[in-house]
Amino acid sequence: QGYLGPALQFHGDQDVVVPLEFGRRLHAAIPGQKRFVLLPGRGHNGALCDVFFAELGEFLDQVLE
Repeated sequence: QGYLGPALQFHGDQDVVVPLEFGRRLHAAIPGQKRFVLLPGRGHNGALCDVFFAELGEFLDQVLE
């Protein structure tokens, strides 16, 4: 609470630890510059994939301009 900087959030659509709806609610509550990336076929700890690295690189390029 109180963080106003940019935020990048990843969520696997197969996550059984944190339901997707909770991830979407968290994203909605984040103010300012933010991005939500749904990772198809990924669970709670399976984020490290090509989509993850591509999205991370693009986000960093945007916020570090």
